[in-house]
Amino acid sequence: MITLGINSAYHEVAVAVVRDGVLVAAIEQERINRIKKGKVVTFESAAYLPYEAMDLALSIASAEFNDVDLIGFSYEPEKRYTSVIEYQYPYPIPASRGANPANERRMRDFALKAGEFASLRYAVDVTSRWRNYSHHKCHAASAYHLSGYSDAAVLVADGIGEFDSTTRWHGKEGRLKLLHAIPYPHSIGFLWEYMTTFLGFRRTHDEYKVMGLAAYGDPNRFMDEFAHFFKIDDQGFSINESILRFRGADMSELEKLLGPRRYSHEPLKYSGQDTRHADIAAALQRLTTQAILNQARYCAEETNAHVLCMAGGVALNCVTNGQLAEINLFDDIWIQPASHDAGTAIGAATLAWHELTGEEGVKCSAPAFLGPQYGDFEIEQLLKAWRLPYRRLNGGVELVVDRLVDGQVLARFDGRMEFGPRALGNRSIIGDPRSSEIRETINAKIKRRELFRPLCPSVLSESIYEWFDVPKPMPSAARYMLMTFKIHAEQAYRVPAIVHEDGTARIQAVDVDEAPRFHHLIKAFANRTGVPMLLNTSFNSQEPIVCTPEHALRTFLETDLDGLVIGDFMVDRPQ
Repeated sequence: MITLGINSAYHEVAVAVVRDGVLVAAIEQERINRIKKGKVVTFESAAYLPYEAMDLALSIASAEFNDVDLIGFSYEPEKRYTSVIEYQYPYPIPASRGANPANERRMRDFALKAGEFASLRYAVDVTSRWRNYSHHKCHAASAYHLSGYSDAAVLVADGIGEFDSTTRWHGKEGRLKLLHAIPYPHSIGFLWEYMTTFLGFRRTHDEYKVMGLAAYGDPNRFMDEFAHFFKIDDQGFSINESILRFRGADMSELEKLLGPRRYSHEPLKYSGQDTRHADIAAALQRLTTQAILNQARYCAEETNAHVLCMAGGVALNCVTNGQLAEINLFDDIWIQPASHDAGTAIGAATLAWHELTGEEGVKCSAPAFLGPQYGDFEIEQLLKAWRLPYRRLNGGVELVVDRLVDGQVLARFDGRMEFGPRALGNRSIIGDPRSSEIRETINAKIKRRELFRPLCPSVLSESIYEWFDVPKPMPSAARYMLMTFKIHAEQAYRVPAIVHEDGTARIQAVDVDEAPRFHHLIKAFANRTGVPMLLNTSFNSQEPIVCTPEHALRTFLETDLDGLVIGDFMVDRPQ
């Protein structure tokens, strides 16, 4: 039996497939159509369905659309519409914005037709097999059901679901019970979107830039000003919407407190004598951590569980997650690798599976590696057709290590594509973390992005404690580049490329069972250099992470990468 989960009402459009109780595939539409977040978000696009990702995911499951028994959609249109239009906003809503009744009605009506559009596309009536599930419950299910734990507290935090922004759940024996919900406008996710815009970045794409920027700032400088619009109290946290006008376009009230907003063409102030923008980011980061740690304590008290599962866009805040691990509130922290909205496709598929069968949870041996993979024969035929110089590695990694030690920056394309925003070795750019110049080279010449952006280390899991201040036992989330930890001071000078401004690094603990080929490469590098890690960043340049061999070759040729390791081949630049 097969269930299909779809997320497409908002952004990070994605699909997931459960077959006979096993999560077998999950794919983000952006990886195929090369459009960031998978689509251009409009009110009408609530009915957009990611057919290319659906077909590819089903092919991985050896199935066709007609084989699907139940379809889960991670959004309840009527609930969203009713909640949003009933809310009384303390400021006027522009005609072009969400929360305007006409726009919300249009979004609801189109979302309700998504099943009909699928029926037309596949020439089969699927309306009886179509289910709408709560957005936050899909987030919660995506974390809980894949964690492997029967008893766990679950925390979901994002911008907005239908109307809730933060929810606490208790997962027990395969069932999720809602314990508490914090509604709009009290939203950490929207706070980050708003502040990201205020700091001159893109509202729904660049929050991670603000997280990186925060390491350069002093949080104390603006804490009093933040207290006017963001407060943490016994009930959780609250937003002063008269200052933070999430559904409006006016930032004048916030400018009175923090100074003029920055526009994208203006200089970013984060070093030297003027660190205003970094200081604002630092205050935002500190308060976010305080609020989430507060919510986690409530989770522990309400459930008595020894494990915390997390999902939602805010769960991608690696700084907060690392500090949560350090307080040892739980024995383990499991965070959905695709905590953003893409992960709700997994949640919808698992909820549909439970409704279909009544069974508890689903199984998945590698929760972060759920995309397509490509064989060496297919890759070699493409290399010949493109007339690129290459050599076969015959399963060896010595040539790759030679090049890395020589200071070259390589791309690596191997195995199943990752699901979620982190590249975990299979669609990655890799380099020698000992090089003090390589970070600037990658940011400026390959990724073409801000120089303050950190790069991450992929570390042999058995060597973690020799290099980083990580709690024991190591949290499960550390395997997916979702937590930052301090690097030991006596080791930091050896790997300057991966140490951020605050002495931390966002680590990926590479386990031999989950990523054997990547582990083998890092092990060979460690044997040569004494450093059990590689610098790792996503294989892309101002576009979504590559998916196919064609994407890999195109990005390789359009950037200043020194080489491409693709399958069992080393590809060089044509003369």
